[in-house]
Amino acid sequence: MLKAAVADEGYFVQSKYGASWSFLPSLAMDSASSVVPLDSLEFLGKQWLRIISSSNGLLLCVKTANYDPGSLYLVNPATQTWTTIPTPEEIKEMLRCDSYFDYGLGIVFEYIGSDIDFSDDYLLMVASRFGLIIYSPTTRTWEMRHRFVVRGNSYLRQDNQVYLKNIGVHFLCDKLHFSAIRPHIMAFSPSGGTTRLLKTPRDAWRRRDVCSSNLRIFRWKGNSYNCQSTISLVRLEKKKCFKVWVLKDYTNSLWTEILKVRVKVMAAGEVDPVVAGYAITGGSWLVFATARNLYRYNLEDKDFEKVQVVGRHGVFDPFDFSEHSAGGVDIFPYSSTLQLGDVVLSFERLTNMT
Repeated sequence: MLKAAVADEGYFVQSKYGASWSFLPSLAMDSASSVVPLDSLEFLGKQWLRIISSSNGLLLCVKTANYDPGSLYLVNPATQTWTTIPTPEEIKEMLRCDSYFDYGLGIVFEYIGSDIDFSDDYLLMVASRFGLIIYSPTTRTWEMRHRFVVRGNSYLRQDNQVYLKNIGVHFLCDKLHFSAIRPHIMAFSPSGGTTRLLKTPRDAWRRRDVCSSNLRIFRWKGNSYNCQSTISLVRLEKKKCFKVWVLKDYTNSLWTEILKVRVKVMAAGEVDPVVAGYAITGGSWLVFATARNLYRYNLEDKDFEKVQVVGRHGVFDPFDFSEHSAGGVDIFPYSSTLQLGDVVLSFERLTNMT
């Protein structure tokens, strides 16, 4: 069985469109090898795997090499084990496509423990504009669970979903090009097969130059607002200013702004820093990467002097990155929290997959 997640022990920083990545331990750890064995890091580097998601000590990866590209794998770096996931050809095809972002393909991978909707320890789901395909770790099969239609002239953000326990999966739906439709959140309940729309705060989208790509949603689980778990929304303005809101009233889509700060205030040691990627992890930690470093900040501290420099990620040459360059990085939090269960997960020792 899996045990509940703990504080992030480190972060995988991965080039959004390239093959390079790095692992940085959190400040509480002495070295990367104290979190992830070096054999595991070497294994990931040799197998042509791209990380798609990280949850509770497991990495969901996709094969990118010529041999069986598009296949999905679960890797447990801490125990140096891995398992294959039977991947339907239509999903492989979408994952192999260089422009699969355009198809609105979203992959949800989340440790869930006990939940009214699922009997398995973790949720693996592929979402497209047409519906949800859910994977069962017990039977090792995929099932088209529900179909839905994305509203009007908008598209489903494949890279941005939030799972709230006993509520469902939430997707950020963005406007296409200059559409008049405001960005919104679509919530889907697997138990009832129902969808509902949540409004986003007006300040997050009212400027005419706002493009959907600078909005992202994350799970929020701080001490504020007396909530067990809700949604946070982050807007990055021109890669140089953060705004963060928290959904304080789910029923009425009421948000409160908790942060507005320039990146140069948070990354004070850099000259004219530009954000290459960001995420909210651990419930209330804003983690962001510039061209050079990885930083983290507890959004409940209210003190920018407490911004922590996790380290230099080295994913790409900082001199080749600019505000207008394509790409950036994805950030995946990691904690070695998995305990193997023979019934649900059958892992093999790390060996060459090819």
